[in-house]
Amino acid sequence: MYQLDIPNFAKELISSISSEQVDRIFSQQYEEIVNQIKMEINPNQQSQFSGFWWEENAQRASYWFIKIQMSWNTSGSNFDKTHVFLNNLFETEEIDLSFQNGLMGLLLWLGRENEMIKDLVIEDFIEKATQFLLSKKMKLNANWKQFSFFPEAFDEDTWTSNNTLSWTVGDLHLVKLFYRQSKGDSESKYYEIAENIGLHSTTRVREEQTQITDSSLANGSIGLVVLYNALYQETGQEAYLKSSQYWRMRTEKFLEIELQNGYYAGREDNILDGLAGILMVFQELEKEEISPLLTYLAG
Repeated sequence: MYQLDIPNFAKELISSISSEQVDRIFSQQYEEIVNQIKMEINPNQQSQFSGFWWEENAQRASYWFIKIQMSWNTSGSNFDKTHVFLNNLFETEEIDLSFQNGLMGLLLWLGRENEMIKDLVIEDFIEKATQFLLSKKMKLNANWKQFSFFPEAFDEDTWTSNNTLSWTVGDLHLVKLFYRQSKGDSESKYYEIAENIGLHSTTRVREEQTQITDSSLANGSIGLVVLYNALYQETGQEAYLKSSQYWRMRTEKFLEIELQNGYYAGREDNILDGLAGILMVFQELEKEEISPLLTYLAG
């Protein structure tokens, strides 16, 4: 059986899965995923993991990187035209704000890569897109059960919001974008906005406030562990550390029930929606140094 240096709780999880499944999850998939990330995701490389979001988004974002460079100055650099530019970029009327498939994944990927490249066109695009997103900020209203500051998608006339707070979609990736755009200046408007939204999110713990109903990475509690852990490492805010710890505890409670009722049967080796992603995060959290994998997963 493949040997793993993971916490006792994760070992108990693994004991509920056959050794053959564990071997397949970790000795094949996990090592390949880590190696793939270390290689900075070469879009031209053929991989057995072509269906996973990070390779798809790397290929898509590489295409967008070139497309933005070629057309931003002539068709989108005016703030008023940002929405039209995004419509053309995504080739759709509705702008998806999700991290997995939408605008937030693109902006965070471009921002991370541009820290090294320092392309002024991309920098201007990210800044204008960030300003544009701020214009979509909504007012909270507990009476209307409106707990998210930003919609999950929008077009010219309508906004879609389900109060989801998860790795896939929700306010936390915008918080990360605003912190990044503040460039560490605690006096900047972006830093203030990031603090207000980020710290408010830590009070959202009920199901109606988050839509969290399981332990999965994509839309469950372990995804919030990843995001709050990253925000704590970036800002040092104790509230983010406490939220990461809280959602880790919730993950363990979810799993106690899920493993008894076979919730993940047939999805044991699924990264985003199954046990593999959960075990992967538990293992990375046990490392003393900052995990490159969790940093990458957080955008």
